[in-house]
Amino acid sequence: MHDDWIIDVLTDLKSFAEANDLPFLAASLEQTRRLAVIELARRLAENPARRRPHASPARAVAVYARRVRDGSEPHDA
Repeated sequence: MHDDWIIDVLTDLKSFAEANDLPFLAASLEQTRRLAVIELARRLAENPARRRPHASPARAVAVYARRVRDGSEPHDA
């Protein structure tokens, strides 16, 4: 799942919006993050070439679904 970086970027932007009293932007970024998670999971499930070797489509969808449900922490780098 080499496209995970976009989820981290969206999470960081949402954190910035929340910290700077931009609630509508924060809500929009959360919706965008969730949409990105869903689309990345769909793309991985549909295109085996994008998956790591020996990774199952079910695992890819489960990982992304968990990130939508639980939210992800801001990227450290």
